Amino acid sequence: MRGLVQLAGGLLLLFLAACATTSQQEPVPVEDRSMDGGDRQEPVAAAKGEDEETVHRAPDVGTPAGGSPVVLAMLDEADKKYRSGNLDATASLLERALTREPKNAYLWHRLAALRLEQKDWQQAYVLANKSNSLIRDNPSLTTDNWRIIAVARRQLGDADGANQAEREIQRLRGSKE
Repeated sequence: MRGLVQLAGGLLLLFLAACATTSQQEPVPVEDRSMDGGDRQEPVAAAKGEDEETVHRAPDVGTPAGGSPVVLAMLDEADKKYRSGNLDATASLLERALTREPKNAYLWHRLAALRLEQKDWQQAYVLANKSNSLIRDNPSLTTDNWRIIAVARRQLGDADGANQAEREIQRLRGSKE
């Protein structure tokens, strides 16, 4: 299964790279939010016991690792597009950011959460797994990815997979206490 997820992630990267534009753009100035985490928040799936169709705002998981100025500018623009309701433009910006930082677990998570909101259950599942495979030590981000996986698996009719994801969430919650 992990090999299939890695293959899907690799294919997505190839697709994103093929779609990337090569136009030269000047970097947009970005304010440094590394100390306060900024005000970015992304949608994350509801936990078991909540309405699984509900998508709510999750605690901010901080500035993405690597976060080059160009990627941070793309994230700021993606946030603006998201707030205006333009989910396709938001996805496009996140995909472009991933072509610059393909090992950034935060970016994969943001795209997974967006796909969940768009009810693209399979992509949400694959992207959240990809994010988890890249995380070094961020229990909050890992837990948020497992929430996405739980909802996506349940929506895909995989109750066992959803239950396994929910057990992983409980395990992670237990390790925080």
